[in-house]
Amino acid sequence: MLNITKTTNLSGSSTIDNQTAMTMFASVPKTGSPTISQTITNRDLYLSNQSECDSDYDSFKIEVDKLLTEEQ
Repeated sequence: MLNITKTTNLSGSSTIDNQTAMTMFASVPKTGSPTISQTITNRDLYLSNQSECDSDYDSFKIEVDKLLTEEQ
């Protein structure tokens, strides 16, 4: 039996001085559980710019939340 689930994916990155400090990914299926992840790709850059990176993650999460609301 074939089962197909339509999923919307979002990706983002927190970039400082043309360098990526952190990447973010979200997968939001029409049904089932969404997933959200973040990866610190440059520890020193992240730590020295943590508040900006965290703000970027908060903005990313707002976009994911919008998508979750649309999917209902």
